[in-house]
This record gives sequence, structure tokens and C-alpha cells, in this order.
Amino acid sequence: MVPSTESVASETFTRGRLWATAAVRSAEVDGLRVILDLNSQSYLVLDEAATAFWSVLIGGGDDSVRRLSEKFEVERPEILATLEAFRGRCVAEGLLQEGREDSLAKPSVQSEISRRRGRAGWGALRALGCLLKTQRSLQEHGFAYTYQRYATYPPRGTAAPLELALHGFRRAESLFIPRRAPSDCLARSLSLFRFMRSMGVAVDHVIGVRRLPFAAHAWVEFDGLPLLDVFVHGFTPLARIGVNS
Repeated sequence: MVPSTESVASETFTRGRLWATAAVRSAEVDGLRVILDLNSQSYLVLDEAATAFWSVLIGGGDDSVRRLSEKFEVERPEILATLEAFRGRCVAEGLLQEGREDSLAKPSVQSEISRRRGRAGWGALRALGCLLKTQRSLQEHGFAYTYQRYATYPPRGTAAPLELALHGFRRAESLFIPRRAPSDCLARSLSLFRFMRSMGVAVDHVIGVRRLPFAAHAWVEFDGLPLLDVFVHGFTPLARIGVNS
């Protein structure tokens, strides 16, 4: 039997509120929700209706549905069905998830994952500090000073597991919105370079160029492979710091 529109859509709120995934950052700008997907390094600007639906999904509550119905002058069953479709699309596209990341762990490995996430949480705080300090240095001292200073940073201490360090940086990014993200690859890559070296990981910072059409890009490498960056193809390295240091 096919469930009625009312019964299907009403399940939206019995499953609990949704959460933005770790790769998503968002804010309301001039009344519309702007979403930055760090994985694809792209923006998504929701229209008025989608902005309202997003707010309901991450907040929940039947009263919110009532307000939507009144705001758009649409009957409740149609609002619920549209909301359910929008919810499914956001989950399918990796923008929203049905629970916090720390609620999705399997019980059999909970203690180990909790321990690792505790370390990642500490790493996230350090990464957030690197993001803030890099932005401030670029604003106050400019690129040349910041770049030359960062070139002197050696890896510190025992190297943290690569994936754990990267997880910490991704968590920090979810709390930090640079002014020109995601186009400001320079600030992001310098922040990642500084953070990874503070975690003992011997990474390199690379600035590359492409001639036709001309473009420049900056990224971080470990053992010759880019970290948290999928847009390095076609760029020829022009400058590199961190080699043998």
C-alpha cells in the first residue's frame, strides 16, 4: 500500500532534526541561505522557499510547518510533501545527515573512536587557531611576510596519524568562514600547511600556475600527493616551501 502524502511527510519530524555534514558551512545572507560545500569547493544559494525549508529541517517542530503553510499560502499536506522531498535531496547530496557524527559510531568500536575523536577535537582547536592566525597575518602583514615566515616552520614533535590530523582540520573548517572561500586557496593552504607541520606531519606548500586560461592555485602536499584538494590537475608548480625542512 502506498502511504498517504500526510503520513509519509509527517515522518520527517519523527526521525529527529537533521545536521549539516562536516563538509558543509552555511549562513543566511540577505535573507537567503548560502551553502559552501568544502568537498566540491562550490557555493549553493537557496531560494526563499528552500531557505525556509532548510531552517525547519535543522530546527524541526510542527509549529514551523504551520508557519511555512501560512507564509507560502499552501495547504499543510503539500508543504509536508515538498519538505520531505527537499529533505531527501539534501541527505542524498551529502548536505545534511540524520545525526551528529559522534552519534553514528558502531557500539563495538565506540571506545576507540571516542578516543580518536577526542584527539581530533584537540586537533580541531589547533587547526582553528591556524586558520585564524593565518587570516590575521595575511591581513596585517601581507602575503610576502606570511609566506616567508611559514617557510621556516619545521614539523614539530611526533607525527600525528595523517587521517586524524586531516579530520581535525576539516572539523575546524566547519566553524570558520574565510571572506573569499572557497576561492581563497592561498589562505586555506597556508593554514593547512601550518597546522599539519604543528602536528608533526612533513608537508609541502605548493603554488602552481596554468597558462591557458591563466590561473594560479595553492595547495598542500604530503609525499607528492595533494591533501584536501582535488583541483591541482593541470597546474605546474611554481613555488614550494617545506622541502627537506
